[in-house]
Formats: sequence, structure tokens, C-alpha cells
Amino acid sequence: MIRRLVLFRADGARTPWFASGAPAPGVTLSENLRVRWLPYEEWQATPEMMETPPETVAGRYRSGARCLIGSDTDRGRVVYHLWVTETSAYTPWIFKHIDVLPGHLMVFDVWAHPDHRGGNVHWAGAAMAAEEARRLGRAGIYAGVEEHEFLLFAAKYAGFGLGLIVPHSSIIGIKVFGLKMHFDGAPPPGLVAFSRKLRARYPAIYIENDIAHRHEPAAADHPA
Repeated sequence: MIRRLVLFRADGARTPWFASGAPAPGVTLSENLRVRWLPYEEWQATPEMMETPPETVAGRYRSGARCLIGSDTDRGRVVYHLWVTETSAYTPWIFKHIDVLPGHLMVFDVWAHPDHRGGNVHWAGAAMAAEEARRLGRAGIYAGVEEHEFLLFAAKYAGFGLGLIVPHSSIIGIKVFGLKMHFDGAPPPGLVAFSRKLRARYPAIYIENDIAHRHEPAAADHPA
């Protein structure tokens, strides 16, 4: 088994809504879906609401991570979750702990029920995660997707007006005969080029201003 995780930063500080303090661009959800931050005490009272092992959830909360959930109010079940952290998180299928990129909020373990994949619940969650990054004084979010998911994800993120997805690095996870390995590397050049094209396609979501420059990453870390 060989899988490649592409780590990226979602550049929020250079969007007009982020810089001005306005709400993130909204998406329309069906009336029976509700997306919100889950208090630890509420999960502790009903840990069966999530399929993630309780010891894993409890450990994440103890480390300061937070969980965003989407609930189907008609069926009374959790159909979506997204975790954020300011420190690090373990990604099991590449066998590695990933540290947050300085100045960012890291998103990890994003899941949607099959009935809701391809819908807007992911983008409602992404918008709320971006707003949380701003609340904490971060420049944007740091996350990862499998290489084959990058183009669609980056295009939709920009299309909703949330910001630009900029590839940062990649990690290849390999499992052969029970042996687990990972290798760090640069992001695929084609994905970097695609990010530059998105900046040209959506100039209104990427601005130059003093607020943005306060969060300016290294010059090599954003599209030219």
C-alpha cells in the first residue's frame, strides 16, 4: 500500500472577509442539518454519539483539540465531524504525527457519513474552522488531503470564497508486509502550479493589505 498525503495551508488572512472580521462565506445546508462545536461535557455525557474510540476522543480534548460536529436532527445522529488543534495530531494511514504549521490552526480527522458526502456539510465545516482560526489570531488553517483529492478540494474552497489552498509539503506512507514507513517531501509541482492558476482565476479572494502582511509566511510558502 502506498498513499500520499498533501499538506496545505488555506490562506485566510488574504481574503476580504477574514481581514475585515466579516463572517465566512456561507453555504446552504438542508434544514435537518446542524453544524456546531461540541463541548467536552456534552460528549462525555453521551460518548456513543461518535464512533471514534472514547479514549481517543478524551485524549484529544485533554490535549486542547476541539471537535466540530454535524447532526442530522431528523434521525438524531452525528453525520459529520472535524477536529482542530493548535499542536499536533497523528495520521494513522501515513504512520506519523504531524505538527501544526506555525501561525495556523490544524484541521484533522474530517469525516462525513456516506449519505452526506458530496454535499455542503464539508464546506460549512471548513468555513467554521477558518473563522475559528481567525478568532485565535491564526493566518488560516493547515490540513492535508490525499493527492488525488487536492484539485477538487482546492477548486471548491476557492469557489466558495474561503481562500486559496497552497501546497506546503507531502508525506508518502508505505505499508509492505506489515512494515510501516513514511517519507517527507516537497508537494507535487503540478499542484503548486494549480494553486497559482486559482489565484489568477479568483483575484477577489486574494488581496494585498496590511492585515494580511502581519501573517505573511515565508516567501517560498505561497504562490508567486
